Parts: sequence; structure tokens; C-alpha cells
Amino acid sequence: MVCLNENQVDEIRQLIEARGAEMEELTNDLLDHICCMTEDRMSLESDFHKVLQETMAVFGNNGIRNIQDETTFLLTKNILAMKKTTHIIGITS
Repeated sequence: MVCLNENQVDEIRQLIEARGAEMEELTNDLLDHICCMTEDRMSLESDFHKVLQETMAVFGNNGIRNIQDETTFLLTKNILAMKKTTHIIGITS
């Protein structure tokens, strides 16, 4: 299996951030996922930039931004549900 060097990993991180990922944990998760996909594809093709373009195409034009928005929505939804439950338990007590 091909391993990416530090510069390539940094390039992928910058690309992820440029496409809309703002949360550090989400950025790290996407970085890991995209690096694994890229390394896997590089075992068949040797041109890093070509492989990276193909890997990023899987997410689509706004894919990373959409993932960021959905993650924010789900986290906010869970926090609101937790606050409502806490409020109801407090009133009941």
C-alpha cells in the first residue's frame, strides 16, 4: 500500500477546509477518510493529483460543505432534545 507524505496530507487538509469543513473533528475524520481512499487508489495510479481529484469527485462540488451542514444540524438537534428532556425532568421533579 502506498503511504502519503506529510506535504500531501497537508494539501488534502487545505482542500477539505477550502471546501467548507470548519469543525476540527469533522476535518480530521474527513482527512483520514480521504487519505485512505487516496492511498488505496494510488496503488493503481501513481499521479497523486489525478488520484486526489478522482477521490474528491466522489463527494461532489458541495459535498464537504453539505457534510458540515448536516453534522451541525444533527449536533444542534441532539442538544435541543437533551435540553427539552432535562427541562421536562426538572419540571416533573
